[in-house]
Formats: sequence, structure tokens, C-alpha cells
Amino acid sequence: MSLERGSLQHRVKRFADLLQLRLSHIAGYLAGGMAARGIDLVTALLIIHHLTPEKYAVYATVVGTSPIYSIIFVSGILPIYMSIIGQHSDETAKIIALRQHARRLILRENWWTYLVAAIVCSILLGRLTPSILDIFIGVIIIMMSCAIGSLMRIEEVSLRITGRQLVIVYGSFLQSFIRVAGLGFLLLGDEAIYFLLATTVVGLLGNLLLISRSLDRSFGSVPADASLVAEMTDRSRGMRRNSLPVDSFQAATGQFYYWVLAFFVGPVGVAGFAAIARLGQTLYPVTVLLQGFLIPGFARLRSQHDLQKYFFALVVAVGLVLLPIVVVCYLFPSYVLLLIGPDYSNLGLALKLYAAGLVLHQMSEFADGLLRSRGQIMKAWITIPIDAVAFLAPILIFGGSSVAQVALAFVFISTTRLIKFALMGLVIFRKRRV
Repeated sequence: MSLERGSLQHRVKRFADLLQLRLSHIAGYLAGGMAARGIDLVTALLIIHHLTPEKYAVYATVVGTSPIYSIIFVSGILPIYMSIIGQHSDETAKIIALRQHARRLILRENWWTYLVAAIVCSILLGRLTPSILDIFIGVIIIMMSCAIGSLMRIEEVSLRITGRQLVIVYGSFLQSFIRVAGLGFLLLGDEAIYFLLATTVVGLLGNLLLISRSLDRSFGSVPADASLVAEMTDRSRGMRRNSLPVDSFQAATGQFYYWVLAFFVGPVGVAGFAAIARLGQTLYPVTVLLQGFLIPGFARLRSQHDLQKYFFALVVAVGLVLLPIVVVCYLFPSYVLLLIGPDYSNLGLALKLYAAGLVLHQMSEFADGLLRSRGQIMKAWITIPIDAVAFLAPILIFGGSSVAQVALAFVFISTTRLIKFALMGLVIFRKRRV
């Protein structure tokens, strides 16, 4: 028995050493992050309770759309940046140059994204509200949030790879407190939506400035070493040619639920789906562990044997950790729905389906993140048709006239993507070194 325990301890220690996991960092990161997200969840629930479903549909669409479009902004750039600095995590001069170049690439390569996103968002918001002011402010907020959020993703990767994850927690706290400060505007009723959206942008900007300043101070006056900049440019542009169609489609599918509900159900359906999705913030501790430690750690691995072993072990472990979420939503749906108010008490089936889809979604996103951390992405001509069929099949078969049917589509696409990335990992990590 003691030998088995010793062997297990040895394997756990080797795993932590390989991925450069430090218990003190993880504990501090999780504790601070959970506190910040706890504040965010309470803030979100207060907003849900105080805005009418029609106004909350507009608010939730604007806030939920910004991260979706950020996927396009960082397409091909962020994965290559993570992959390169993951292999040079102890070379500060090179990281400084690569970080500066990655931020320039994001701003330079995406001028067209603003125009396309503005048109698409205007159409979507037009289905939710007749107010020109709501549409105009919503589009402006989405564009600003996308730009700021994309730069934040570069800074957060820089912090994670260099082992400074705790700074992200400080930024999250600042962002959360700015949002709390905006809750006073709820006294204005539905008119509060404009001020709440403004505090969202101010919070993002404050977060970005804080973590950027922290990185600048930590790097000090070390001169930049641009020896890898040309390699990053070539690799990111090469990957972007393949990833941009995939990520654009992923962004479109991220809005798919809002579009179907906006056209076939109306603002109340959008508000209901968005309110349920807000409960997904309870998964933040797991998301922190994945994005903050495991994916950057996986990017540092050099052994082909370790890549093969840990890819599947990590993905399965994520599913097991998240399984209780599904159990709670299936056993106590009425109690969970009490959190988001009486306007959404009829969404029990949608909640159950969404909970199952959320676990599968987290597993598939994690698998995709592990692959991208090694500079790997599935070909567009393969992934887009597969995802399109997975999205459209349940809508065509069962219809899209209810929140539950749209949640079922979420389950379908999440399952398909998980299978797709698992097969890709099986092929790539068995055939060659990455």
C-alpha cells in the first residue's frame, strides 16, 4: 500500500514539475479569482432581476458578443505567441519583443473586422430593440470591448507563461469593483443599461492598464531581443490563413444561439438563454486552472511521450471535475432557476440541457486550447462543414422556437467538437513531435 501511495505521489509530483505548477500560486490564484467572480455573479444576478427581459436581452447580447468577436482578433496570433514564448519562457528579452509585436499585429491585422462586426451586430440588435440609441451604443461598446479584450488576452498569456498569474486576479478585482460601482444606476430602471454598458468598458480598460503596467515593471529595462519576431510573423500569418475561417465560423456559431432566438422567439427568449448562461460563471475556478496553468504548462512540454499521455488525461479529468454541475442542475433545477428570477422559472429543461452542453463545451475548448498551444489547428475545409452540420441538424430536426431547442443545439455542437479535437489529438500526438 505504501509503495502504491509513493508511486502516486511521485507521478503527481512529476506532473506538477513538468507543467511547472506551484501549489501556492494555484491556491492564491483560485482564491482571489473565485472572490472576483463571486462579485461578478452577484452583480450579474442583480442586473437580471432589475432589468426587464427586453432590456436585459440587449445588455446580455452586447456583453456576451464582445468575447466572441475577440476570437477573430487574436486568430492565428495568440496561439503562435503562446507556443513560441512557451519554449522560451526564461528569456525575458525575447518575450518583450514578441509581446510588443503581438499587440501590433492584433491592431494592424483587424481593421476590416470592425466594419464586418459592426454591420452584423447592428442587424442582431435590430431584432431585439427598435431603439436606434440602443443599437448605436451597443455596437460602439462591442467594438471597444473587442479591441481591449484582445490586447488583454496577449497580456494574460504573457503573465501566465512567465508565472505571474496572480496579477490577473488583481485586474479582475479592479474590473469587478468598477462594475459594482455601476450598480447604483439600476435605480434608473431600464435606462440604466447605458451606464451599465459604459462601466463594462471602463472595467476592461482599467484591467488592461493594470496588468500591462505590471508586466512593464516586471520586465524592467531589459532590452528587447527581436530575433524571433520574423519567425512569429511568418508562423502567425501562416496559421491565420487557416485559422481565420475556422475562428470566424466559431465566432458566428457563438452568436448562433442569439440569432435563432432573436428571429424565432424574440427578446424574452434571448434574455432567458443569456440568464442561464450567466450561471456558467460558477465554473470560473476550473476555467482559471485550465487557462492559467494547465494550457501554458502543456505548451512548455518537450517530450512526445508526455504530450501523448497528458492530452487525453487532462481532457478527461476536466469532464470528471465538472460532472457535479450537471448533477445539481438535473436534481434541483427549480432551486437553480430561483437565482435568476421569476421571469425565467419555466426554463427547467433548457437549464438541464445547457448544463450538459456546458461541460462538453469546456472539455472541447480545453482540448482545442491544448492543441493550439502547440501551434496545431484543424483545417478549415474539415472543421467548418462538420460544425455546420452539428449546429443545423438539431434546429432542422427539432426546430428552434424555444430556449430548450437552442440549448439542445448547444449540446450537439459541443459533443461534435469534443470528438473532433480528441481525434485530432490522437492523430497529431502519435505521429510526430510538435
